[in-house]
This record gives sequence, C-alpha cells and structure tokens, in this order.
Amino acid sequence: QTRSRWERPRPQNRPTFHAACGAAAPEDRWYSRAGSSTLVHGQLLGRQRFGDPTKLVSLQSVAELDEYTYLVAGCVGEFWTKLGFRHLQPFATRAPGEMTKRGIEYGKRLQLINVLRDRDADESAGRNYLPPGESFSDLLDVAETKTGAGLSYAPARQRGQSRSAPPPPPPRVPAPP
Repeated sequence: QTRSRWERPRPQNRPTFHAACGAAAPEDRWYSRAGSSTLVHGQLLGRQRFGDPTKLVSLQSVAELDEYTYLVAGCVGEFWTKLGFRHLQPFATRAPGEMTKRGIEYGKRLQLINVLRDRDADESAGRNYLPPGESFSDLLDVAETKTGAGLSYAPARQRGQSRSAPPPPPPRVPAPP
C-alpha cells in the first residue's frame, strides 16, 4: 500500500519524542499516551478497513465516518485543549468541557472537509469515506455547519496564550463533476 510522506513512520523521531515524553509531568505523559493511543488505533483501524488498495472499500455508516474523523483529528483537538487548560492560564473564556467539545468538533469537521476534498485520490487508493446514501452536498453542509463550533474555539482562547494565528476559513471543496 502506498502511503503519503505524512503517513510513513519516522523512526528517527522516536528517541526525541520518547525523551520529551519521559521528561514531562505524569499527567502530561498520560495525555500524550492517550492521544497517541487514539491516533494509533485510528491508523490500525484504517489499515484493517482499507488494507487492499486494489479493492474499493467504503465506510458503511455516518457513525463510522464520525468515528474516523474523531480518531484522526478530533482527538488532537481534545489533546491540545486539555494541555492548554493545564499549562496556559487563563487558557479560554469558556469552560474546559465546552472548549474540549469545540476542539473535538473542529478537528472532526476539518477532517471531513479533507475527506470531501480528497475523495478522488482516496478512491483511487481503495478508500471511500463517504457512506452509502450520503451525498457529497449533504456532507459538505454538515462540514460547513459543524465547523462553526470549531471556528468559535479560537476566539474563546485568551489572547497571548498561543502563537498560532486565527484559523483560516475552511478550504473550498469543489463539487463533484
């Protein structure tokens, strides 16, 4: 199976990553392990579902698509929000639970936009993330509507608590031909 350069293992980074994790506070190590475990679970599930690139396999339900977007992107929003509240006080003007939900939704919806944008390349690699019966336009509406929760995430953070710029507007996803 051909993988993009972002999906290939980076063994040269492991010693640095493990050293940084070992030097972190115990709760931060727990967050790192939990986030890493979730991402790895998502990668393994993807390999299990889409292992043979010569056969087109589709996700079977909106629930599977939601699970996929959480495992590869929503969990990242959750991880960084929890670390932000732990280390950057005051981190946000909203409560931790609300910010965590918004961070998860933001990650999931940005991943859904990626799914819609990359659908042709994914299909040629044997992966179809669009469940049967779900139209492109319906999923685009979901992505655009739900991304609003994420777009409210950045302004709720306290200024000066991160070096990131405000999020750009979601990328335009071309309609299918």
